[in-house]
Amino acid sequence: MRQVQRPLRHDGLAAVLAVGDRVRFARGAQFRQWAAARLHDWTAKLDEFLRISDREGLTHTGTVSHAAAVSTALKEIDRYRAVEERKPQAVDAHFQEANEKTKKLDGLKGKARSIPRRDRT
Repeated sequence: MRQVQRPLRHDGLAAVLAVGDRVRFARGAQFRQWAAARLHDWTAKLDEFLRISDREGLTHTGTVSHAAAVSTALKEIDRYRAVEERKPQAVDAHFQEANEKTKKLDGLKGKARSIPRRDRT
């Protein structure tokens, strides 16, 4: 079986629905009906989940300005980057491993020097 190694592109739901709206054949109509039914089911399930879990979703729509939303998003990105920068990177682990190997080799060299050489006679 053929396996694809390249990253695959996944279009968003809006793009898929837009393509479905452009198709004017019977298959396009079938797709639109299918998508509408699935979206309605998904929306109903999400609403039920939010109701059961006592979570309020999108209750403050329209009250946050664009500038405030961008500011909040940038702060969250900065927090995320700070956390990521504190995590040990793979290069740090490789450096530590190489440093330990070097110390072991230096220790072995020191032991080799302390062994007296035998005279060849």
